Amino acid sequence: MNSVGIHVLTVDYRGFGESGGPRFEKLPPDDEQRIVTETWPGDIDIAFRYLLSQPGVQHDMIGAGGASCGVNNSVQLARRHAELKALMLLSGETNRDGRLFLQATNRLPLFTAAADDDEFGDLTEVMQWLFSISPNSASRFQRYSTGGHGAAMFTPHPELPNLIARWFQAALGGKPDEVPSTNGSRLPPAQVRALEQIDQPGGAGNAAKMLADAREQDPGANIFPEFLVNLLGYEHLRLGDGKGAIAIMQLNVTAYPDSPNVYDSLSDAYLADGQKELARTQEMPPCSRSPVFVPHSGIRTGVRHPPKVGKAPPPIVVPTRSRNLAPAPPAGVQPEIRPPTGTVASRLCC
Repeated sequence: MNSVGIHVLTVDYRGFGESGGPRFEKLPPDDEQRIVTETWPGDIDIAFRYLLSQPGVQHDMIGAGGASCGVNNSVQLARRHAELKALMLLSGETNRDGRLFLQATNRLPLFTAAADDDEFGDLTEVMQWLFSISPNSASRFQRYSTGGHGAAMFTPHPELPNLIARWFQAALGGKPDEVPSTNGSRLPPAQVRALEQIDQPGGAGNAAKMLADAREQDPGANIFPEFLVNLLGYEHLRLGDGKGAIAIMQLNVTAYPDSPNVYDSLSDAYLADGQKELARTQEMPPCSRSPVFVPHSGIRTGVRHPPKVGKAPPPIVVPTRSRNLAPAPPAGVQPEIRPPTGTVASRLCC
């Protein structure tokens, strides 16, 4: 991005790479969650203010980007700072507040990308979903069949960084006609509507009726992707909404009765809600069982679990121009500055 005149500040999370603090992978789960939700946002805000304080930085042409868990952090940064004009999101998810923000914010174009072989699940569907709900015409989605997770895609796809740089240059410069083309498509509108319904409090019941109505016309119809509904169910588990998670997981069982994954997920929901007996009895009907089972990778008939509650995926660290963000900007450190056409606070940490 420096090559097209964009200033870049890339940072490591506290506990990763060259940043200070206890190593994240050695923390107990409760401390991990506290660091992620309470500490990292403040660290990111410090980095953002540090970037704004640098000479030559244009405050009306600022973007942010993140990979993996950096996706949600980038979206939440945009919620806190209206100065942000564009977001680049790779192989990750955001929570319901983040999705509602992206859906309602016409001023904020998105660049999303993911690979089908991502080890953490069908994140191409997640990126496609975020692209689909964005109302901005300059939003783009790049999909790869292979490439791995997050910033790891840069190695097998060396054109991707340049594509991102050109997209930022056009999006931040207010030149939508110059935004580069990508190969990704939007989800079908019916799927977007169904997911929007499931995303509402108590919406699983309404979505179940939508599914029943669709199957009256076509017995094999499915109006939402299994992985995305599974993701929403686990999101409710992380929020402590066991009953809501159960309703969403039951919806997935109805829609995908031949998938072992949906029964396992429903069992997790029952267990989290304290219904141990029901958790033990969740099992796919024998006549529907598939011989495809890969327990080592956690992949069942091609469907992958989101990371278990309380556990974050391993990081992909980008150490270049990394800075210690705990607890204040480093003294005497200057990021590389070039003649600007825009500014990006880049989050490519994990």
